[in-house]
Amino acid sequence: AQGEPLPFAIEGLTFLRPARVPDEGETRLRLTLRRGPEGYDALLESARGREGWEANAEARLSLLPLAPPAPLDLAAIRARLDGRGTRRTPLPGGTLASPQEAHLAFGPRWRVLREAALGEGEGLARLTLPPQGAEGMALHPGLLDLATGWAMALIPGYDGAHLWVPLSYAALEVHAPLPAAVLSHARLASAQGDAARLDVTLADEGGRVCAALRGLT
Repeated sequence: AQGEPLPFAIEGLTFLRPARVPDEGETRLRLTLRRGPEGYDALLESARGREGWEANAEARLSLLPLAPPAPLDLAAIRARLDGRGTRRTPLPGGTLASPQEAHLAFGPRWRVLREAALGEGEGLARLTLPPQGAEGMALHPGLLDLATGWAMALIPGYDGAHLWVPLSYAALEVHAPLPAAVLSHARLASAQGDAARLDVTLADEGGRVCAALRGLT
């Protein structure tokens, strides 16, 4: 919306509290971008009715030059997963359920996970945009959400009994808009107690990296 070109990076993204949107009525959202020498400071706030604004998320948007990342070595990743991974595939034309659906009511625009394979500390999934509501979005919210959160089973001891929510992203580099079909290569960076960190690379079906995420906590 600011007319800035790709690539850019979202750094230090911290989720402070949920923006609550009721089934009936409206919730106002306000995004403030403060320009600096390297990009923007971003603050997302929400308000309902006569209530005051409360902060929901904050981050830095960096416009500093980014080197194009090397393509994913899909053959090597698939070879590792074929040797010791588990694969989930839906019925033809169908989608897989996210582990978090036991706790959250996802709408049809979040039904994007087509196939997934999990191995030792890493996984590879294929996701496709829903036909409705995808036009003109560089980072479709349902696609980005599931592409970065589908691999919760990599976390030791995860059984889906409790809702895990994102706390922060260390960095999300955006090199190109997400295509209609995305490959998500997720790696478990660390896990301790009730927190875990994942690194996720999103690429097109040829392996060209569109977005790289570090430190999803």
